[in-house]
Amino acid sequence: MIWQSFQSGWTRFSNESSHWQFLSRYFHPALTRFFVSWFALAPLAVNTLDIVSAAQASHPILMMFGNLELPFSWIILWFASFAYFVAFLIYTFCAPSFMQRYPSYLAYAERGHSPRWLAWESYYAYPKLDISQQQKFLERLLAKKFAESTASAGNPSEKPSVEGDGTKWTFVYGDKSYVLSINESLSEDRQRDLFWELLGRYSASKVYIRYFIWVSLGCAVVMTAITVIQNIIFVIRYLFEL
Repeated sequence: MIWQSFQSGWTRFSNESSHWQFLSRYFHPALTRFFVSWFALAPLAVNTLDIVSAAQASHPILMMFGNLELPFSWIILWFASFAYFVAFLIYTFCAPSFMQRYPSYLAYAERGHSPRWLAWESYYAYPKLDISQQQKFLERLLAKKFAESTASAGNPSEKPSVEGDGTKWTFVYGDKSYVLSINESLSEDRQRDLFWELLGRYSASKVYIRYFIWVSLGCAVVMTAITVIQNIIFVIRYLFEL
């Protein structure tokens, strides 16, 4: 039962929950500022406390304030900040730029792109996807009638062509050629549908990089939780000593 639950949870995580769009929430500016600030300032703060503590030994007046020390292990919190900082850097440089520009369809629609622009976004996306994601993208394009097979020769490096009846992009998968054609009459629902297909394929890309970021974030969470527990124990001990 436990093993089945683990397998079910892992399957859901690997197939959906681990995707890029679910990582962005962990890099909120306020959270990032906290970890990055502690990562940069912790050594300075600890060094300052050491200087003050040393001064206490020779100044009776300063001794009245008691020992100045942190109620938690600053080293653990520093490593938590370091793990978060590593995750943040990798996310910043490796997260698909499409998703950073357009985290939602609303963000995409606000740019006011022509429906034809989705042909260009498909062209940019295709070579960045691994084979399995290319196959899934093709299957969705065919199933939803955005693309169709063609007898004409094609090359995956060819740019879309702007024609009177639409912007067309010819690409190759396996030994067959396909053409994606989009014109100004494409409805908003169809634009949204193609946008989410692109977002879905980008979101599932770079599997091992995503997993590494999740592991780094997990380490940061665990180590931060340890420092929180240390703070709670410190306060409880202090209250009992009153």
